[in-house]
Formats: sequence, structure tokens, C-alpha cells
Amino acid sequence: MISRKYEFREFVPIVYANTSHLKLGDTYEAEVFAAAYYRGSDMKATVNGKEIPVKDGVAIYTVTPTSVGKKKALVKMYITNPLTKETRSYHQDFEYEVVDCK
Repeated sequence: MISRKYEFREFVPIVYANTSHLKLGDTYEAEVFAAAYYRGSDMKATVNGKEIPVKDGVAIYTVTPTSVGKKKALVKMYITNPLTKETRSYHQDFEYEVVDCK
């Protein structure tokens, strides 16, 4: 009998905050949790429709902003179950702010 499940063997801590900067006296709040992932998964990831590289089940997004201000983006992940070959998609909006430190 073939098992129809696969196990997540890798865990990483994730810190998710709604801001990466704050003023003196402000309160910083973040969600901290463990994320499980499967290094052998067939995953594709995009940010704002542009594919980003994936290695060992982890996608890395890099960008060099050319202007200051709040930047918003949408990440989409497409993960294929290695046993059933079913692909599921997940998405998350995120934002960051670029400041001029001159």
C-alpha cells in the first residue's frame, strides 16, 4: 500500500511584522511561528508576476528600489504534491518602505 501523505521535515522560524521600522516610543509587534517546508517539493514562486528562484524549497526575493516610498507586492507560490501531482496555489500581499538616508 502506498501512503498518500508526505512529511514536512524542515522547520524554520518566521517573524512576520506589519512594519520593519518604527519611531522611538512606538510598540513593535510581530507574529512568530514555525513554518514547515519540504525540500523536495516542486515549487514555483512569483512576486508581482515575475518568477523568482527557488532552491531546496525556499524562494528568495531580492529587489533594489529606485525610488523612496511604500512598496507593495504580491507573492504567489505554486506547490505540487510529489505523490498526487496536484498543484495548489497560495498568495500573500506584503509591503516595505524605502527611505532616503542622505
